[in-house]
Amino acid sequence: KMQARAKKAEKRAAKFAEKMAARAERAEKAAEKAANLDAEGRRPAVPWKARFVDDVTIPDGTVLAPNTEFTKIWRMRNAGPSEWPEQTSLRLVGKGSDRMGAPDAAPLPRAVAPDTEVDISVPMVAPAAAGRYQSYWRLAAPDGRKFGQRVWTLVNVNGAAAAQDAVVVGTPLTAQEGTAVVVGTPLAASDPADDAVVVSPIDHSAAPGEQETAPLLAPEQEDEDLQTKLKAMGFMDETANAKALSASAGNVDLAVEALLAQ
Repeated sequence: KMQARAKKAEKRAAKFAEKMAARAERAEKAAEKAANLDAEGRRPAVPWKARFVDDVTIPDGTVLAPNTEFTKIWRMRNAGPSEWPEQTSLRLVGKGSDRMGAPDAAPLPRAVAPDTEVDISVPMVAPAAAGRYQSYWRLAAPDGRKFGQRVWTLVNVNGAAAAQDAVVVGTPLTAQEGTAVVVGTPLAASDPADDAVVVSPIDHSAAPGEQETAPLLAPEQEDEDLQTKLKAMGFMDETANAKALSASAGNVDLAVEALLAQ
């Protein structure tokens, strides 16, 4: 009986310790949040601005074999008057974002002065299952405040690429019309030039997911899909989304810029 009572007492003590630890953690987070508020209890305006410049690697619509390791690199520009602080990072955002083996955040290599560009790289792995995958990212200051335009990577995983023993991507930034390049080391190719699969050029002037290879949709279905994309990026106001999409003729990139400017 004494041993049973002792065990019960130990369990109660352990539960109490867990409860107190959780309470302390909540208090710490609340204090950290309060430290970032102004006198009226509001978060101060973010002093930093960022603009997307270019996809240095893995343009939208790139086709990869399953389980292929790759590095996505975005080029961003400091479009504001203030320097981005050290320890600024690019963070994974969005409930519908596909992680693809990426870390939660990728630190910038340095502080970034106004009107200066920086390349930000994130290591990723193509999923094992075939399909289209898209992850969303946004810059964040050391205190967690996010700023600037969202960026994303959109890849198509194709088992046929693995069957060809090569990793195939869409038209590279410097390629001629109708050409494709092989990314990484072919899985078991004796002659990469023979094993590579040429794919049609991708229209990068279209919004992500709206390349000419996509199936034609009814206007109502297309509008619903665009709304879904904007919601996955964090824009939950359907009315504002609809106005932005209408003003941009259905171009998601332009709609995002309009919503961020509001």
